[in-house]
This record gives sequence, C-alpha cells and structure tokens, in this order.
Amino acid sequence: MDGHSLLRFWALTAAGVAASSCGPGDGSELDERGRPFEHPYAPGIGSKLGSTQFEATYEDITIEFLEPFCRDCHVGATASKGLSLTLDTAYDEMVNVPALQRSDLLLVEPGNPDRSYLIIKLEGTSDMVGRQMPRGRAARPQSEIDVVRAWIEDGAPRN
Repeated sequence: MDGHSLLRFWALTAAGVAASSCGPGDGSELDERGRPFEHPYAPGIGSKLGSTQFEATYEDITIEFLEPFCRDCHVGATASKGLSLTLDTAYDEMVNVPALQRSDLLLVEPGNPDRSYLIIKLEGTSDMVGRQMPRGRAARPQSEIDVVRAWIEDGAPRN
C-alpha cells in the first residue's frame, strides 16, 4: 500500500469509528442529505430528531415550515403547480382553493385537516396523487404536521 492509500485507509477507518459512535444511527438526527439537521434560518437550533418548533399560526407555519421546506419547488413565477408558498402569497393560494391533483379537495379546508390536501400530501396517505411532500426531501416529522393540522382545525385563520 503506498502512502496515499494508507492515509486514505486510516481516514476512512477513523470516519467509520466516529460515525458509529454518534447517536442512534437510525438517521433521525440527519436531514434529507444525510447531514446533521440544522434549521435553515438558525443553525444549531434543530432538535436531535431534526424537527423545528413553531406555533399554529399562519405566519409561523409559513415562515418556519412552508418557506424553509417547500421553497425549492414552491416559490416565484416557476412555482410547482403555480403554488407559491411565501408569507405574502401562501394564504390566498391555499385556503379554500381546490387542489389541482384532487379537484374534489381543497388545499386547505378550514376546520377540516383530514380533507385538506396539504395534510394528505405532507402525511403521504393513500389519498394523494404523486409523491409525498416535500418532494425530494425527507418527510417532515408528524409533530410538525400536527401543528399545521391544529391551525387548519382552528379554522385556518390569517394570523
């Protein structure tokens, strides 16, 4: 083994030992790219389980949940399905608006999270069309989805 190969061997061995001693090893502490979770706006505040905490208000849900985890596909003029999920636009584009993939459902039906297509897509239930959201990323923890559920159950106020 030449010097370069030996150095690489020891580096990989050390990395393997370090990785095997860093927590439960089930991936729950990692984001969708396999890195330790960090909140997109405040590195270091993500919990061990990779979830973020926010209130059941439109503003908190949009700023702390929709914008960070949905922005890759749902921002600006090229937003997927024409759905832009920013603080200025998300409410009018989701609440009492029919879902394009399931016209029999609203994206957000105030008072009824079980018939809100947003919840169906986040939870990945069999009622959805296409892929679970956020697409191409790890599913969000149920604790976060439950906050969105609570807001919808409360009538989806614009607060």
